[in-house]
Amino acid sequence: MEVIKMKHINLNSLIQAYENLDDDFFKRYLDIFGIEFDKQEIKDLSVLLKLLKTNGVRNLDNFFIGYTINQISKQFDLLRFGTDSIVNIELKRKSTPKKIEKQLIQNRYYLQFLEKAVHTFTFVSETADLYKYDQTGTLTTTTLTNLVSILDSQSLEDVEDIHSLFKPSNYLVSPFNSTNKFIRGEYFLTEHQNNIKKDIINLFSASSAEFVSVIGKPGTGKTLLTYDLANHYINNKLNVLIVHCGKLNDGHTTLQNTYQWKIQSIKQFSENPTQHKFDILIVDEAQRLQQYQLDTIEIMVNSLQAKCIFSYDPAQIFTKVEANRNIGYTIEQKLVTKTHRLTDKIRTNKEIASFIVNLFDLSKINSSQTYRNINVHFFNDYLSAKNYADNLSIKGWEVINFTNSLYYRVSYDGYQSTLNRNSHDVIGQEYDNVAVFIDEHLYYNTDKKLAARSVQGGAYAVDKMLYQNLTRTREKLNIIVIKNHIMLLAILDILFPKSKVQV
Repeated sequence: MEVIKMKHINLNSLIQAYENLDDDFFKRYLDIFGIEFDKQEIKDLSVLLKLLKTNGVRNLDNFFIGYTINQISKQFDLLRFGTDSIVNIELKRKSTPKKIEKQLIQNRYYLQFLEKAVHTFTFVSETADLYKYDQTGTLTTTTLTNLVSILDSQSLEDVEDIHSLFKPSNYLVSPFNSTNKFIRGEYFLTEHQNNIKKDIINLFSASSAEFVSVIGKPGTGKTLLTYDLANHYINNKLNVLIVHCGKLNDGHTTLQNTYQWKIQSIKQFSENPTQHKFDILIVDEAQRLQQYQLDTIEIMVNSLQAKCIFSYDPAQIFTKVEANRNIGYTIEQKLVTKTHRLTDKIRTNKEIASFIVNLFDLSKINSSQTYRNINVHFFNDYLSAKNYADNLSIKGWEVINFTNSLYYRVSYDGYQSTLNRNSHDVIGQEYDNVAVFIDEHLYYNTDKKLAARSVQGGAYAVDKMLYQNLTRTREKLNIIVIKNHIMLLAILDILFPKSKVQV
């Protein structure tokens, strides 16, 4: 079945359905509105509604219940949009002012991008207390009469697609793609990220040398946490050196030149490692280290009695040599005191993530997922594909190349522009609109898993680079298929499963 988009609902209708329908019937009713809400929250809402009615509320229409901003998994219990204002109400059975304030600060931050007056409240059902976080940055208790006045005076806006209101580039802060926002601290770490941060800070408070690792797949917030730790130590006047195991990007350059961060590529660091002095060494994309480089890092950290953070994703490799080296295993088993794993995907477009999973394993096709932001274009010659990709670049799309060879001309040079960034250039970065290539080197093995034939003269595995390129996408994805009918058919089966095709 197709996923139902979220619709707004009348609160009175919601609670009356809860009180009068059996569980299965009630769930079907919620499905009409795309609502997923647990029973305790419904109970809390029921308590609030009775009090609102007691205080004479008239306008209970157009509430979105349990809306989540997909790309960051940020949820709001109740949201309602007016022509010039937004009302947000969070529901708690019990809580503390400190926890309430923390949540409402975050809610106000995300809602402010809609450029309307924001009214944020938390209702605690156990005590019937109502809190408001106002525009001056103050949390206070307030009256239900105040909330009723705001609700009844709101001129409602009929929002058809709530997702269209939230632009990922506003709140998906990256140290590389939104460097100034990152430095200003215009982001929030999740509770899991904060716990890892606190654990590392506590562990590093000892005087001896320490090695820790932060491991996470794309979308788990690994890069943000890693650079947040760097910023923490820089602000505390420690000598921090970041070694990036790849090509430095524009964000690195901004951090170096504008904010005086010490950042080097692993090549620069390895040329004369003994010249460096640091209290904290951060090794980013550490899965690409060579063994001698890891040995040098270990010697340097121990000799300086410093601290070292290895940040990496073991799967983000491009060559068989890197896979066989398996440097991540060496780091974990022989060096680090503690490994921290980020598991929750907090910065992921669910539509894009589902497509990537399906593409790399056809046995996992999700027929319930609707793909509104993914397009595919087929070309049977390189020149036509290149012309199309070049036009996308002109329109502002980030067309990502497969990394070419330093020594040989390879087949995909025939359709790629040298002006585009490649798989190595975009490590750790994100873009709103991404275009990628799929050519005749990609196929499916007998297990329905995506695989790649070797490219004559090519140094890197095409399937590994494709994964890197795809996972850079925030909002929209455009797939350019070249001379590969099998891959085109597979993509069409993912985007338009046979169960959805009208016969």
